[in-house]
Amino acid sequence: MRLKDLGFDEIRFHTGASNFSKKVYENMKLAVPHLKAVAVETPAWPPHREKLFEMLPIIQDIGVKHLNIGEVEITQENYDRISKILPNAEIYQCYGINLYDDGLTYDLVEEVLKRGYTYSVLDCNCLTKSIQRTPGKQVCHENVDGLCAEYEIVISE
Repeated sequence: MRLKDLGFDEIRFHTGASNFSKKVYENMKLAVPHLKAVAVETPAWPPHREKLFEMLPIIQDIGVKHLNIGEVEITQENYDRISKILPNAEIYQCYGINLYDDGLTYDLVEEVLKRGYTYSVLDCNCLTKSIQRTPGKQVCHENVDGLCAEYEIVISE
């Protein structure tokens, strides 16, 4: 396998981009024995709800290690098309404008837990990404002893 020979140990498949093509699932099956981690990365796109749930046992049987559920970013380029498909969709602002998935990600997590599937499910929403991108996570903090107020805990009866 050429990817493994080049030093790759993980590959991610975007099942939603192919409309959950059987060919993509076949390619996953080919990759599993050769790479350390085969993952699915796809957005929580509400029109794909049924197909996402159908995908869960398939990727379990294939041996996928991770399911990364992202969000759909709303841009000037895709706004008109998305608003025609989902005219009453809720959006929110984080770094950009994101489509609220109406709880789809957590419904998927719940289904994976209920069925006892062995792959991890990562909620890759904008708020999670913003925490990962924050500059503070890379700062070496100095000793803060004495900088914080001390409080006495009083329990009254």
